[in-house]
Amino acid sequence: MPFPRGRHPQAVLRRAVFLIGYVVRHKWYLLLEHRRFNLPWQAVLAHDLDKFWPDYLWLWIMHDEVEQADRLHESRAPHKWAWWSDAREPSGYQPMSDEARREMLADWLASQRMQGDRGYAQRVVATYHAHREAIGLHPRTRAWVEEQLRAF
Repeated sequence: MPFPRGRHPQAVLRRAVFLIGYVVRHKWYLLLEHRRFNLPWQAVLAHDLDKFWPDYLWLWIMHDEVEQADRLHESRAPHKWAWWSDAREPSGYQPMSDEARREMLADWLASQRMQGDRGYAQRVVATYHAHREAIGLHPRTRAWVEEQLRAF
């Protein structure tokens, strides 16, 4: 079934069902990955909860502005590298907190695992290297991320 686009009532309802199902499924896969990075289960429960805030739902479900809603999520979720943007830093980014960077990698793994269990960690590594220059990270955070990816 293709992603429901448009503003007609059926598409709005299908997007709502899709989003709820996606977030619940993603949380399940994040739960499967949380031990790898020693994430507290509370972080798993709180992960992506802002996707149920009215402003996100309004953009994503009612207005079919998925990309704008996702940019909003990236700007307010500490496990997203965009949240750590800081023009005052030479690299343009603050170092991520330990919990945020562990949650970020668990998030990447969970997202890839949703697409299939076989080789999902290698897909994370390949995706990171394909988009390395576009992923804004502080040099210390980048060094930590790349060290973790080498272990995959």
